[in-house]
Amino acid sequence: MAKTKEPVIAKLEAQAAKGSLSDDVTVLFRLIGGSGDQAVDESIVLSSAGSAHIRVRDNLKRKPEGEGSAEVGREEALDFLRVMLGGVGGMVPASEARFVPDSLVGEVTFAVGNEKQTYYFAADEEDLQHRGQPLKPEVRKVLERARQFESRHMPTSIRPRGVGSKKEKK
Repeated sequence: MAKTKEPVIAKLEAQAAKGSLSDDVTVLFRLIGGSGDQAVDESIVLSSAGSAHIRVRDNLKRKPEGEGSAEVGREEALDFLRVMLGGVGGMVPASEARFVPDSLVGEVTFAVGNEKQTYYFAADEEDLQHRGQPLKPEVRKVLERARQFESRHMPTSIRPRGVGSKKEKK
């Protein structure tokens, strides 16, 4: 039995198919999990109006920490939205989300005006492999696109914590 699409998703897919987004579209991508010295909290908030806010807090030190904003063209915003929408099939809505405590969890929230829909997915590929559950291909594309977006906009938009201080950590 086919699932009925959420109204927000149906609206966004229609806009993406036309190649034109209304100005009231927002997409939030977030990775959060771990605890203490293994905590990770990364987010990208992208508006169809052309702005993005990126925040990276990564106690595992896999990448520089910081936060900032960037201007994003409508084509890039549309591409980001399309990839995030393409990942919905590998995600679950909040009502079905169940994760082991401290797991690395991905979240994608789609908003059109005041309407929102949030989906979640297990994002720790190593943990999934240990459990015999490979990362879903559509989720892999979402993670790759978010990493590309971060790396493209980090050099000019992210201000790492501690840069410019007398003692920079290595």
